[in-house]
Amino acid sequence: MTITPHRPIHRVGDHFDHHGVGTGWFIAGGIIRLLLLAALVVVIVWAVRSILQLRRTSVPAGALPSGRSPALDELELRYARGEIERSDYLQRRFDLGAAGPPPPPPPTAAPPTT
Repeated sequence: MTITPHRPIHRVGDHFDHHGVGTGWFIAGGIIRLLLLAALVVVIVWAVRSILQLRRTSVPAGALPSGRSPALDELELRYARGEIERSDYLQRRFDLGAAGPPPPPPPTAAPPTT
């Protein structure tokens, strides 16, 4: 049995490398890799810009998007459920910095009649 030496596919005048892949595919593969790299860069730039935009427009801690405090919303819910009296509601609302005049002082008790 005779062993034949390995012969490369490349012959004079052919456009194939030693793996049998043509130079056209080699160029197309390079272009595809370049396009994928460009797409990756675009996605990274878009993500960074989106994150930075969110930071600029974010709502301060403790405030709702409407600009109201969650404490004021909870106070209004408690007042609506009847858990607190009106005077207590007005005083707490003022204490929390809500707009409006301070509540009137509580009425004084009438002196006992004799």
